Amino acid sequence: MPVAVVMEWRDDHGNRWLERRWSCVGVACGAAHAAPPAAAPEPAVIHRDAHGEQWLWRGLAVRLYRDELESYYQNLMGAAPGVFVVTRPDARGDPYPWLVTLCYDQAGNCMEVDETVHKVAMPAELYRWLEAYVLAGYAPEPRHKRQRS
Repeated sequence: MPVAVVMEWRDDHGNRWLERRWSCVGVACGAAHAAPPAAAPEPAVIHRDAHGEQWLWRGLAVRLYRDELESYYQNLMGAAPGVFVVTRPDARGDPYPWLVTLCYDQAGNCMEVDETVHKVAMPAELYRWLEAYVLAGYAPEPRHKRQRS
């Protein structure tokens, strides 16, 4: 599913090492956020004020894989289902999103190798799409009684 990511930076006057603090604000989904084939994600400033800017990154996509159904199920059943946006620094040191996933395991693997992972609320359209996928292909494993020794 095509998605766009909104990243925001704010002035960080209270920190002597950083002048900007970046965060992921949200994710929008649907065909309107698709990029032309073979195009790299392109950022565009969508809001600017005296203390920072918001950037929209179009051209990303969420892909679902059958072997991650358990992780998707856990995400849906959690208190706050989320979208995980993985970023890397560009040449200036500013983050750019390169991966958007709904899989806890994939997000955890990225954190283990020191990638920056932002969690944002899952939009309703993305939730319904993921829910339909999980319902069509996932069956929880039956519980087995352990043998006492």
